[in-house]
Amino acid sequence: MDYLSAIASLLVVLLLGGGSIFIGYLTLSEMTLPAWPAWQRPTLPSFTSEQIRNQVMVATVVVGAIAIVLVALNTRSLKGEPGDPGAPGPQGAAGAPATALRTLVSSSCAKDGCPLTCDATETLVTALCVNGTGTRLTDTLLVENGQLKAKCGGSSSSIIVTCAPK
Repeated sequence: MDYLSAIASLLVVLLLGGGSIFIGYLTLSEMTLPAWPAWQRPTLPSFTSEQIRNQVMVATVVVGAIAIVLVALNTRSLKGEPGDPGAPGPQGAAGAPATALRTLVSSSCAKDGCPLTCDATETLVTALCVNGTGTRLTDTLLVENGQLKAKCGGSSSSIIVTCAPK
């Protein structure tokens, strides 16, 4: 609709502008100016019926082309109705069983840094160091015997480790 309002205002300006020029021409041709002899006064051209027919055909084609462009730009008018839903597909394979997370907590951080590791059949997911002012992720991860071990600094009061089955 924005295109239509812009084009409509443009057409109004063109028609009013062209109309005022035509009216000015008619007024000038009817005026009798003593300084101009009759053969210098402007006269209206005379059109044949074939010329008028050709101009009407061109105007019709231009207006039709503008209408087609407006309809093509308005995508909402080009959308059809939604179709019927398709047939349901086959049943999918059963998913893996839910994994249970295991949480380990150690409070011996002041003397040894709370080293914790998961079992050999588990993967270390998170390690959080807890102190009196808040909680943060551990900054010390070590690999010992192929196992990931998390450790906290001496300022931490405890460590919380989360393990997931492999």
